[in-house]
Amino acid sequence: MLYFIKANGLIILFYLMYVLFLSKETFFVSNRLYMILGLILSLSLPLITFTKTIWVDPTPVPEFYQEITPKNNNAIEIPIQENPLDWTLILSTVYVIISVVILLKIGIEIASFYNRIRKHNQQKESDFTLIHSNTTENPFSFFHYIVIN
Repeated sequence: MLYFIKANGLIILFYLMYVLFLSKETFFVSNRLYMILGLILSLSLPLITFTKTIWVDPTPVPEFYQEITPKNNNAIEIPIQENPLDWTLILSTVYVIISVVILLKIGIEIASFYNRIRKHNQQKESDFTLIHSNTTENPFSFFHYIVIN
């Protein structure tokens, strides 16, 4: 859980730096490179741990012996059991639910994109596929597909 908190904090930090300094720049290749490297660093930096070993001189323990006598008590104590909320279980469940919802949303959007591409005229070029759309949406590109109206 601590890893996810650190990784998400770093992702938010990289995104805020992008919004503050790079969002208005037109260097798209370097912007994409920054975002990809930011994600890779956000996922790998929390795995690095730094340890510092501190040596402490041992203190001698005084020789003190006390005879321990067992206590015979006929009363049976029943401890009170409380069921506290397990916050790690709750937070990890919420995290998993949000992750599944986001992955489903991305999957639905990619499926609708490929369905939209199949319906239109395709012109295969050497490095890309040009899609002629007759809708009023803005032109866009997705990997090696370029959609124009």
